Amino acid sequence: MSLEPDISQFVHKITVRLNPQDVLILFTDGITEAENSYGQHYGIDRLCEVALCHHEQTSEDIKNAIVSDVFEHIGR
Repeated sequence: MSLEPDISQFVHKITVRLNPQDVLILFTDGITEAENSYGQHYGIDRLCEVALCHHEQTSEDIKNAIVSDVFEHIGR
């Protein structure tokens, strides 16, 4: 894998209206592609489940819950 010299085809601008109780999570593929000892990826579905379970908590708590669950998935 190498860096793409021109990423303009991958860059798009959209406007998303967020309400006060909405949660926005920014993540890299390092989260969703984290593998356990069986080669299974953590995945977007599991990420969404953890976020949904903690959506009423602070952003710090949501982050900590996700990181903790990723480590649980991959093993310490």
